Amino acid sequence: MAVLSKATYPGNWAQLPDEKLDEYLKRTEAMLQRLLAKSREAAADGKAARIVLQFPVADGRAYYVVMWEKPLTVQHIPFGDGWRIPPAHVRGLTLRDVRDQARWICLEAELTGTKRGED
Repeated sequence: MAVLSKATYPGNWAQLPDEKLDEYLKRTEAMLQRLLAKSREAAADGKAARIVLQFPVADGRAYYVVMWEKPLTVQHIPFGDGWRIPPAHVRGLTLRDVRDQARWICLEAELTGTKRGED
């Protein structure tokens, strides 16, 4: 059973006051890509911490990063529209779910030729 951290993942995920939309989208996409690169590294190393979990929601995705294995703790990444999955779904997550997503991350990296830590 997972615990949802009360804090969201650190970083300035909101659009800045004088920032144009395309600049905001590029900046936050780069932030997410750095997290996904760290996630590929963690998956390749067989670690659960730092794995980015993705869930389809409405017209986008909900993103969470695993902070700790024991107790399994995830933190919401407020990327884009900041979609979230229902709290019951978060509570139902297990380490096996994290490892399953880690296997998919490794498979995707292998199929696309993405190297560890590569953006």
